[in-house]
Amino acid sequence: MKKVFAALFLLVASIAVAQEPEAKRDPKVLVQEGVALFDAGRYDDAIAKYNEALASDPRNQAARYELALAFTSKSDFMKCRDTLEPLIPIRSPESGVIHNAYANCLDASGERVRAIAVYRQGLLISPDEPQLQYNLAISLMVKNKPAETREARGLLERELVTRPAHASGHYALARLFQAQHFSVPAIFEYL
Repeated sequence: MKKVFAALFLLVASIAVAQEPEAKRDPKVLVQEGVALFDAGRYDDAIAKYNEALASDPRNQAARYELALAFTSKSDFMKCRDTLEPLIPIRSPESGVIHNAYANCLDASGERVRAIAVYRQGLLISPDEPQLQYNLAISLMVKNKPAETREARGLLERELVTRPAHASGHYALARLFQAQHFSVPAIFEYL
């Protein structure tokens, strides 16, 4: 009789365990797994991991940011914008990079004026964020107007103080100097 009860107990216990919902995985681990997939060029798989992390924690800024980068890599700028837009009003230590990524999506989708406004808004929050400085400078350079060109030059000079080894920043500043007929500073920046 004891064996029957023991077998029955094991059967009931195994059924109960089988019916338990799958435990939610840690969103931080899911984001890390997504980043590894992203780095391997498996964007769709990375997007699935980020979405899984967001299903577990909808307010996870890291998952949203990484998801937006994956959409950007797939040139799906509308989904990038939709992913980051809810984070723009939230102030956090990541606000500068989030504004930068959001503005990049806007700029890539042809909304340069709006992108410039978002870069500027990001710089009000994170004035020393070099990516914001660099990307705003590049967007202003494209406009090719004297006031914007002067502002772009100042932004690039500030950005290069923070990141003196940033080759793209030196190249952009050299192009600005050259366009303004400052040959010697242009040569130094090209070097």
